[in-house]
Amino acid sequence: MVQSLKLPDFGNNATTDKCDEPVDDDIFKFKMSSRTSVVIGFIFGILLGSAFVIYLKLWTMDSTFSTQEAQILRKQFDLANMEAMDESAEWRMKYDMEVDRSKRFKTELEQVKKTLASVKLKLEKSHKYS
Repeated sequence: MVQSLKLPDFGNNATTDKCDEPVDDDIFKFKMSSRTSVVIGFIFGILLGSAFVIYLKLWTMDSTFSTQEAQILRKQFDLANMEAMDESAEWRMKYDMEVDRSKRFKTELEQVKKTLASVKLKLEKSHKYS
């Protein structure tokens, strides 16, 4: 038996079709619960799959990692760290040199502007008297 669905009443009784049959809201609840259960199941599956992948990665690791290999890795890391610090210091020195150079050029430019302004003033005064 097919049940007809009743449209919601928005205050316009002339256009709505009144139906005396009861509306079964359980159909909508079932659809919502099945959707949410599918989404929850999907998320649970993703979490389980990622946990399994992590477990396999940990399981396949070589457990015979010796202390000599650990020391070699530590030395390589220290060497790489020192090289990075040296390169950083080199770039910092280049930056500082460029800052000093730009400050020097700025002061020279200000001095040139002052001298040009004084020369311009002297020229204007000399043109007034001539």
